[in-house]
Amino acid sequence: MLFRSLPSERELCEKYSVSRITVRQALSELENEGLVTRTHGKGTFISQLKVVQELLSITPFQNSLVGKGLTPKTEVLECKNIPNAYQLSRVLGIPLSENLIELSLLGLGNETPMALYTSYFDTDIGIKMQEFALKLAGDQRSFTTLDIYKCLPEITLGVINQTFEASIADKYISDILQIKKGNPILIVESTIYNSKDKPQIGRAHV
Repeated sequence: MLFRSLPSERELCEKYSVSRITVRQALSELENEGLVTRTHGKGTFISQLKVVQELLSITPFQNSLVGKGLTPKTEVLECKNIPNAYQLSRVLGIPLSENLIELSLLGLGNETPMALYTSYFDTDIGIKMQEFALKLAGDQRSFTTLDIYKCLPEITLGVINQTFEASIADKYISDILQIKKGNPILIVESTIYNSKDKPQIGRAHV
Protein backbone atom coordinates (compact mmCIF):
# COMPACT_ATOMS: atom_id res chain seq x y z
CA MET A 1 0.00 0.00 0.00
CA LEU A 2 1.43 3.41 -0.94
CA PHE A 3 0.61 6.78 0.53
CA ARG A 4 1.40 10.29 -0.75
CA SER A 5 4.32 10.97 -3.03
CA LEU A 6 7.42 12.98 -2.15
CA PRO A 7 8.51 16.03 -4.15
CA SER A 8 10.69 15.34 -7.18
CA GLU A 9 14.49 15.25 -6.91
CA ARG A 10 14.70 18.69 -8.53
CA GLU A 11 12.20 20.16 -6.08
CA LEU A 12 14.06 18.66 -3.11
CA CYS A 13 17.34 20.08 -4.41
CA GLU A 14 15.84 23.56 -4.70
CA LYS A 15 14.03 23.42 -1.36
CA TYR A 16 17.02 22.27 0.71
CA SER A 17 19.80 23.79 -1.42
CA VAL A 18 21.62 20.48 -1.87
CA SER A 19 22.97 18.62 -4.87
CA ARG A 20 21.07 15.93 -6.75
CA ILE A 21 23.67 13.37 -5.62
CA THR A 22 22.87 14.17 -1.97
CA VAL A 23 19.14 13.85 -2.59
CA ARG A 24 19.54 10.52 -4.38
CA GLN A 25 21.72 9.15 -1.59
CA ALA A 26 19.18 10.21 1.03
CA LEU A 27 16.33 8.61 -0.92
CA SER A 28 18.33 5.40 -1.36
CA GLU A 29 18.86 5.17 2.40
CA LEU A 30 15.15 5.72 3.04
CA GLU A 31 14.32 3.03 0.47
CA ASN A 32 16.75 0.57 2.08
CA GLU A 33 14.99 1.11 5.42
CA GLY A 34 11.60 0.45 3.81
CA LEU A 35 10.34 3.98 4.49
CA VAL A 36 9.81 4.92 0.85
CA THR A 37 9.23 3.12 -2.45
CA ARG A 38 10.59 4.50 -5.71
CA THR A 39 8.76 3.68 -8.94
CA HIS A 40 10.39 4.52 -12.26
CA GLY A 41 8.41 7.13 -14.12
CA LYS A 42 6.02 7.75 -11.21
CA GLY A 43 8.10 9.09 -8.34
CA THR A 44 8.90 8.32 -4.72
CA PHE A 45 6.14 7.33 -2.31
CA ILE A 46 5.97 7.04 1.46
CA SER A 47 5.54 3.35 2.28
CA GLN A 48 3.10 1.82 4.71
CA LEU A 49 4.64 1.32 8.15
CA LYS A 50 5.82 -2.22 8.74
CA VAL A 51 5.25 -3.88 12.10
CA VAL A 52 8.47 -5.59 13.15
CA GLN A 53 8.29 -8.57 15.55
CA GLU A 54 11.55 -9.07 17.44
CA LEU A 55 12.49 -12.76 17.12
CA LEU A 56 15.05 -12.85 19.92
CA SER A 57 12.28 -12.45 22.48
CA ILE A 58 8.50 -12.61 22.48
CA THR A 59 7.27 -9.05 22.09
CA PRO A 60 3.53 -8.46 22.67
CA PHE A 61 1.94 -7.55 19.35
CA GLN A 62 0.28 -4.49 20.88
CA ASN A 63 3.72 -3.22 21.97
CA SER A 64 4.91 -3.53 18.38
CA LEU A 65 1.94 -1.42 17.23
CA VAL A 66 2.44 1.24 19.90
CA GLY A 67 6.10 1.43 18.90
CA LYS A 68 4.95 2.34 15.39
CA GLY A 69 2.54 5.03 16.59
CA LEU A 70 -0.58 2.90 16.07
CA THR A 71 -3.44 2.51 18.55
CA PRO A 72 -3.94 -1.23 19.32
CA LYS A 73 -7.29 -2.88 19.93
CA THR A 74 -8.56 -6.47 20.14
CA GLU A 75 -11.97 -7.86 19.22
CA VAL A 76 -13.38 -11.31 19.98
CA LEU A 77 -14.52 -12.76 16.67
CA GLU A 78 -15.74 -16.16 17.82
CA CYS A 79 -15.46 -18.77 20.55
CA LYS A 80 -16.92 -22.18 19.83
CA ASN A 81 -16.85 -25.83 20.80
CA ILE A 82 -15.32 -27.93 18.00
CA PRO A 83 -14.56 -31.62 17.42
CA ASN A 84 -10.98 -32.63 18.09
CA ALA A 85 -8.60 -33.35 15.19
CA TYR A 86 -5.65 -35.72 15.03
CA GLN A 87 -2.96 -33.03 14.82
CA LEU A 88 -4.46 -30.98 17.67
CA SER A 89 -5.01 -34.11 19.73
CA ARG A 90 -1.38 -35.12 19.31
CA VAL A 91 0.03 -31.71 20.21
CA LEU A 92 -2.33 -30.97 23.10
CA GLY A 93 -2.40 -34.49 24.48
CA ILE A 94 -6.20 -34.49 24.51
CA PRO A 95 -8.06 -37.66 23.43
CA LEU A 96 -9.79 -37.45 20.04
CA SER A 97 -13.09 -38.22 21.77
CA GLU A 98 -12.95 -34.91 23.68
CA ASN A 99 -14.03 -31.64 22.07
CA LEU A 100 -11.93 -28.47 22.08
CA ILE A 101 -12.61 -24.77 22.49
CA GLU A 102 -11.52 -22.58 19.56
CA LEU A 103 -11.05 -18.88 20.34
CA SER A 104 -10.57 -16.35 17.51
CA LEU A 105 -9.33 -12.82 18.21
CA LEU A 106 -8.76 -9.94 15.80
CA GLY A 107 -5.89 -7.53 16.50
CA LEU A 108 -6.31 -4.04 15.05
CA GLY A 109 -4.07 -1.00 14.69
CA ASN A 110 -5.88 2.32 14.24
CA GLU A 111 -9.04 0.25 13.59
CA THR A 112 -7.34 -1.59 10.70
CA PRO A 113 -7.16 -5.42 10.95
CA MET A 114 -3.55 -6.45 11.51
CA ALA A 115 -3.59 -9.98 12.92
CA LEU A 116 -5.93 -12.93 13.38
CA TYR A 117 -5.29 -15.10 16.45
CA THR A 118 -6.80 -18.59 16.61
CA SER A 119 -6.19 -20.63 19.77
CA TYR A 120 -7.24 -24.10 20.91
CA PHE A 121 -7.81 -25.25 24.50
CA ASP A 122 -9.33 -28.07 26.48
CA THR A 123 -12.92 -27.27 27.47
CA ASP A 124 -12.28 -26.21 31.08
CA ILE A 125 -9.53 -23.74 30.21
CA GLY A 126 -11.28 -22.62 27.03
CA ILE A 127 -14.43 -21.50 28.82
CA LYS A 128 -12.38 -19.40 31.25
CA MET A 129 -10.32 -17.93 28.42
CA GLN A 130 -13.52 -16.90 26.64
CA GLU A 131 -14.88 -15.17 29.73
CA PHE A 132 -11.77 -13.08 30.24
CA ALA A 133 -11.46 -12.34 26.50
CA LEU A 134 -14.97 -10.92 26.40
CA LYS A 135 -14.30 -8.87 29.53
CA LEU A 136 -11.05 -7.41 28.19
CA ALA A 137 -12.65 -6.66 24.81
CA GLY A 138 -15.60 -5.01 26.59
CA ASP A 139 -13.12 -2.76 28.40
CA GLN A 140 -11.64 -1.74 25.01
CA ARG A 141 -8.34 -3.41 25.95
CA SER A 142 -5.70 -4.65 23.56
CA PHE A 143 -4.65 -8.21 24.37
CA THR A 144 -3.54 -11.58 23.03
CA THR A 145 -3.91 -15.11 24.34
CA LEU A 146 -0.77 -14.66 26.45
CA ASP A 147 -2.38 -11.73 28.24
CA ILE A 148 -5.49 -13.78 29.06
CA TYR A 149 -3.35 -16.46 30.66
CA LYS A 150 -2.20 -13.88 33.20
CA CYS A 151 -5.82 -13.59 34.36
CA LEU A 152 -5.86 -17.25 35.38
CA PRO A 153 -4.05 -17.63 38.73
CA GLU A 154 -4.10 -21.43 38.45
CA ILE A 155 -1.86 -21.30 35.34
CA THR A 156 1.84 -20.50 35.44
CA LEU A 157 3.40 -20.18 32.00
CA GLY A 158 6.48 -22.20 31.21
CA VAL A 159 8.11 -22.82 27.83
CA ILE A 160 6.78 -21.24 24.63
CA ASN A 161 7.78 -22.75 21.27
CA GLN A 162 7.16 -20.76 18.09
CA THR A 163 7.43 -21.46 14.39
CA PHE A 164 7.22 -18.91 11.57
CA GLU A 165 5.93 -19.63 8.07
CA ALA A 166 5.40 -17.43 5.02
CA SER A 167 2.12 -18.14 3.25
CA ILE A 168 -0.61 -16.50 1.18
CA ALA A 169 -4.06 -15.41 2.30
CA ASP A 170 -7.00 -17.61 1.38
CA LYS A 171 -10.51 -16.15 1.07
CA TYR A 172 -11.29 -16.63 4.77
CA ILE A 173 -8.14 -14.83 5.93
CA SER A 174 -8.34 -12.14 3.26
CA ASP A 175 -11.93 -11.30 4.22
CA ILE A 176 -11.04 -10.96 7.90
CA LEU A 177 -7.80 -9.00 7.42
CA GLN A 178 -9.34 -6.94 4.59
CA ILE A 179 -6.58 -7.76 2.12
CA LYS A 180 -6.59 -9.31 -1.34
CA LYS A 181 -6.80 -13.08 -1.68
CA GLY A 182 -3.31 -14.37 -2.43
CA ASN A 183 -1.50 -11.56 -0.61
CA PRO A 184 1.54 -12.66 1.42
CA ILE A 185 1.02 -13.25 5.14
CA LEU A 186 3.09 -14.50 8.05
CA ILE A 187 1.80 -17.42 10.13
CA VAL A 188 3.16 -17.67 13.67
CA GLU A 189 2.28 -20.88 15.48
CA SER A 190 2.89 -21.02 19.23
CA THR A 191 2.74 -24.00 21.56
CA ILE A 192 2.50 -22.73 25.12
CA TYR A 193 3.31 -24.98 28.06
CA ASN A 194 2.34 -24.32 31.66
CA SER A 195 4.53 -25.20 34.62
CA LYS A 196 3.07 -28.72 34.57
CA ASP A 197 4.10 -29.17 30.89
CA LYS A 198 0.50 -29.15 29.71
CA PRO A 199 0.41 -27.53 26.22
CA GLN A 200 -2.03 -25.13 24.57
CA ILE A 201 -1.70 -24.10 20.95
CA GLY A 202 -2.30 -20.82 19.14
CA ARG A 203 -1.92 -19.59 15.58
CA ALA A 204 -1.57 -15.97 14.44
CA HIS A 205 -2.02 -14.79 10.84
CA VAL A 206 -0.28 -11.44 10.37
